[in-house]
Amino acid sequence: MHGVGQRAALLNKLKWVSLSRKATVLALRYAVWILLLFGGITLWAAMQLPSLQIDVSPRSLATANDDSILLSDEFQQGTENMALVAIEDRELFTEESLYTVNSIIQELQGQPFVKRIESLFNTPNPRVEGETVHTDPFIHRIDPTPAEIDRIIGDARANALVYRNLLSDNGEMMVLTIELDADELKHDSAHRIATEIENLLEPYQETFDKLFQLGMHYIGQQASRSIQQDFILLIPLSLVLLFTVLTLMFRSSIMALLPILTSIISIIWFLGTMAFLGIPLTIMTSMVPVLIVIIGSTEDIHLIYEYLKGHGSGIGAGAAIRYMVRRLRLAVMLTFITTYLGFVAIGTSPITMLREFGWLASTGLLVNFLVTVILLTVILKLFGARMTRNKQDRHPGMALFEKLSNALSKLILKHKNKLFAITCVVLAVSLSNGLNLNFNHNLLDYFSDGSEVKQRIESLEGHMNGTENFIIVLDGRSEGTFSQRRYLDEISKIQTYVETSAFFHNSVSLVDYLVLLNRVMNDGHGNELPQDDDIIEGLTSLVDMKDMRSVVAEDFSRSAIIVRHGIAASEEVHRALVELKTFLDEHIDPVLDVSLAGSTISSYEAHQIMSQSMLISLGLMLVAILAVVSLLFSSYKIGLVATVANGFPIVLLFGVMGCCGIEMDAATSMIAVIALGICIDHSMHFMVCYRSALSVQRNPVWAVRCAMKHKIIPITTASLALFLGLGVLVFSGFEPIARFGMLSALVIVAAYFSNLVIMPALLLMRTPAKYAEAWLYAMVRPIGGLLLLRRMAKNPQINANDF
Repeated sequence: MHGVGQRAALLNKLKWVSLSRKATVLALRYAVWILLLFGGITLWAAMQLPSLQIDVSPRSLATANDDSILLSDEFQQGTENMALVAIEDRELFTEESLYTVNSIIQELQGQPFVKRIESLFNTPNPRVEGETVHTDPFIHRIDPTPAEIDRIIGDARANALVYRNLLSDNGEMMVLTIELDADELKHDSAHRIATEIENLLEPYQETFDKLFQLGMHYIGQQASRSIQQDFILLIPLSLVLLFTVLTLMFRSSIMALLPILTSIISIIWFLGTMAFLGIPLTIMTSMVPVLIVIIGSTEDIHLIYEYLKGHGSGIGAGAAIRYMVRRLRLAVMLTFITTYLGFVAIGTSPITMLREFGWLASTGLLVNFLVTVILLTVILKLFGARMTRNKQDRHPGMALFEKLSNALSKLILKHKNKLFAITCVVLAVSLSNGLNLNFNHNLLDYFSDGSEVKQRIESLEGHMNGTENFIIVLDGRSEGTFSQRRYLDEISKIQTYVETSAFFHNSVSLVDYLVLLNRVMNDGHGNELPQDDDIIEGLTSLVDMKDMRSVVAEDFSRSAIIVRHGIAASEEVHRALVELKTFLDEHIDPVLDVSLAGSTISSYEAHQIMSQSMLISLGLMLVAILAVVSLLFSSYKIGLVATVANGFPIVLLFGVMGCCGIEMDAATSMIAVIALGICIDHSMHFMVCYRSALSVQRNPVWAVRCAMKHKIIPITTASLALFLGLGVLVFSGFEPIARFGMLSALVIVAAYFSNLVIMPALLLMRTPAKYAEAWLYAMVRPIGGLLLLRRMAKNPQINANDF
């Protein structure tokens, strides 16, 4: 009977509890100096913010040793370093238009971030005229005759390297392929480069029907702009709603400002440090400020409520602070530890973007924990008495909350078995729907169909091959491998598969160029490779490696096939790659080593690892909850109750997403972590309060009523404020943020129901002393029955009634 009290005495002897007391004393003693120190750090961090960068490069998806990226770099197919300028006009080949295109090329070439431009103005068009072989560019003069224009378009159609890559089929769209300097990209943001290209093209817009740029740098700029616009418009509105709810609940606008103040200071510290260290903000790490607001505000509300309750009893500000710390230090510490370990687990992912998110999120939460605990104590010490001059309990609607608490308690006591059954049904249905959940990591899906990005892509794909590509690399491991007909046939075999596949648009390889040379050397006759290896070797000697570096190694030991496609959805990419790999395994000469590379492959593989890493991290967080709560109560029954209660919002979230066809991506995957963060916060406070009440009176029903009475106000306040604050994100024009707001609001409601209904109902299913035995008996009983039947079958003299 005294076990709980003895465990409480032991816990109070823990060093970190003693440290929390000492830290409180120091914070109260040096409050003014600490406030000045915080102000100085905040000012320094705010000065760093203008240099903060936003990065959506596929490089952030790479693993630490991503061979795909290395191969892509070797054959210069890194799409994040490539930009496209599309020029469309019905009179594209007039002298005026060609002169303007050439002017655009010259201006672009003069930019420090441009390394090389590939266009019809510098791509060689090999042809034989009389006895002479010409390798002039397709366009070598800006005033071609009608006959020359027809020849250029005809030659382009016959050249696989140019057709629908640099020139459309009807000759009305031309593409400039720009290789951006990697060193410049490291020092200059993609936003600035996209802006400079846009400004450069602006004066020429009236000359053509369409003139626009595309590329990862531009897509990143548009994503960054959407994120920044929503941060400017919606985040302040979210904070206003949060402030309004807290003001109504606390009847003190100054008290309502404290959770927002600690969140803003934590965010400034976090982002300022990132800017100072040169760490860019990615799509995933942009969620960290939201995490800080959600989890930090929730903790602040619990702390402020306890302070107001202590101050309302008639004690001074200092005593109220010590009361607040004594009441909540265990719950606050447990909340922080379990949440922090969960994000650290994400930091072990091999994907750069996930690894950075895990460590940055855990660091951001650590910063927020320190700011909340220290700054809140200091502000309450210096200004708490002025904020709460009326010593009475100022919390509004106390009678309403008492009625709600009593109603919930009666409901749970009367219908706990039904609630448990309903919970099981909801979990089962959610798990069933969750199996239909699809994962997607396509950046373009973040934009609406009417967005400028989607319109430009649709316009380009209407005339050119797909904007996405990857390479199939064949390695013969010896010099001159791909100057032999035998191995060139393997390339042709793969290209034939690509041409007949429903997934891909077309492919380009060394074979296409050699076929072109062979046709040129045979005066326009023949559209195939020579049979003789000596003739092929002669053709390869004519190859200009400067033009062919994207499809063959200099010693012809390795060759690459560039596959273009327009596949966006991750599930479709998965099917396409599975079929392709099956074909390669079954039909390609095993002498050749075959591998896939490029941003498409890196994104797909990273997507698979990301899904696994997220599920693992969620599992580790739930295990941490099970372990911490089980140790706290010395009962794994209570640990299981907390784990089930915390897992309910996540399972429900996955079920709703699977049922509604909402795909899991980088943004929505964060909601599961946020769900757990919110639920952990409330459940730890509830469980610690329940444990304290149980130590006073060994009556689970009374303990649940007591915990419900004391925690319903801060839990309801925090849930309502966050529901309104995050729900406003539904109005975002950027789809990931809109989905994030909608699903976050759902999760907050689910977490509220889980903590105030499901968890109390589970706690009352059995008394703590009997629950584990009953649960174990329920699990073991069917097994025992089977063993008994087996023994009776072997020995008929055994009587079942004896058992």
